[in-house]
Amino acid sequence: MSAAQYGADGSAPSEQYQRNVNVTASPTKFSKLSALYSENGTSAQDDVTKGAALELTPLLNTHISAGYKYIQSGAGGVLEIKDYAAATKLCRFFSFSGKYRDRQNQDDNAPDTTAVQLALAPIKTWTFTGDYQYNPEDASGAVLSQKATTLGTNLRIGSVALTGGYTTLDQYAANTLSNQCSVGVAVPVFKRGQLSTGFKMSRNLAGTELSSKTYSLGYKHSIGSDFTLALSGDFTRYIQDQMMDELTAHASLGIKF
Repeated sequence: MSAAQYGADGSAPSEQYQRNVNVTASPTKFSKLSALYSENGTSAQDDVTKGAALELTPLLNTHISAGYKYIQSGAGGVLEIKDYAAATKLCRFFSFSGKYRDRQNQDDNAPDTTAVQLALAPIKTWTFTGDYQYNPEDASGAVLSQKATTLGTNLRIGSVALTGGYTTLDQYAANTLSNQCSVGVAVPVFKRGQLSTGFKMSRNLAGTELSSKTYSLGYKHSIGSDFTLALSGDFTRYIQDQMMDELTAHASLGIKF
């Protein structure tokens, strides 16, 4: 796609264009190669992206990948990105995945990103999970200057489900540290209903300490096979310089098409 545009000073028009090329190949059933080339801008100033990636499946339920991307903006900035990832689930009770993104720019101040997830299930009804995120990206691709660690557990005893979790969040750029712990119980009632209750405690440390405690109660009921009625309520108490309470309630009706 191209279009003629005049400069701000009324100079001769420059051509606006966009070029994208993507190539994918699978030389074997265990490997996949891909490459891309993209240009977007004008003949005087454009953004260029070049990259390649390799994906391997050496074992069942095991994936390994590596990639490289070179991004040059029309303003003259250059960013190089190297990606490494691995994921495996060799057996029912163990799974692991990890990603590492190495960023390099001309100022050598681009942050790197690390993500690790782990799940252990010593028995079918009991699972432990762990998650570590360092400088993650949000939905728009912006890097968040933070470090988060989450531990969780899920236990089912008959028809009763128990959950628990603990999270720490270090927003080091803002010098803010917070943590949160939670527990929950879900019990079936009235054949098609489920009663749930939970407790969550949060604490933020930013100059003055702010903490909160939330008590929740909910009920979900299936009406036939197509409708689900859900009712829930939360009571939260905030404590900082003074105490403040908040009460919320929710109701929803789900329809299955």
